Amino acid sequence: MGLANGVHHLAICTRDIKKQIEFFTEVVGAELEALYWMHGVKNTFHGFLKLSDSSSVAFVQGPEVSEIQPVKGLSHAASHAAPVAPGTVQHIALNVDSETQAAVEKRIAASGMKEPQTFVLEHGYCRSVYVTDPNGLIVELTRDAPNVEKINSDRLADARSELKRWLAGDHHSNNNYR
Repeated sequence: MGLANGVHHLAICTRDIKKQIEFFTEVVGAELEALYWMHGVKNTFHGFLKLSDSSSVAFVQGPEVSEIQPVKGLSHAASHAAPVAPGTVQHIALNVDSETQAAVEKRIAASGMKEPQTFVLEHGYCRSVYVTDPNGLIVELTRDAPNVEKINSDRLADARSELKRWLAGDHHSNNNYR
């Protein structure tokens, strides 16, 4: 049995597809690919935003989505997801090169967004720019460290022992790459 060869699209519900399209084209830099009325789902619209490979992020707006009320104190994305910690645990991460990441950071600044809507984390194995979209979804634009293959090789070599250590209650970090 073969593996899937990539992501076709990630579909995310939204209350305002227009704002999502504007954010993803004007800030993130995605390209509007297609807009469809969904077959078999009454009054529901599907918008695809193309990434640089063959994958897309798709937003879906319909009457059921518009009627959902968010849980007080949580973002829209966090309030409708499986029970996980809100914040960067639930997000979409897009792979970018340094030039693209710098361009996105300029567009974020030009849009007027500031912390906590956007921030940068140097993870060591990658550098990530986080920005919250109009739907409350956290979008991470990630650029791998130049030596990411060595870092991943190290983490793969001790993955089982690190998992065992973590499950036993030893939660010290194994990220020595910062």
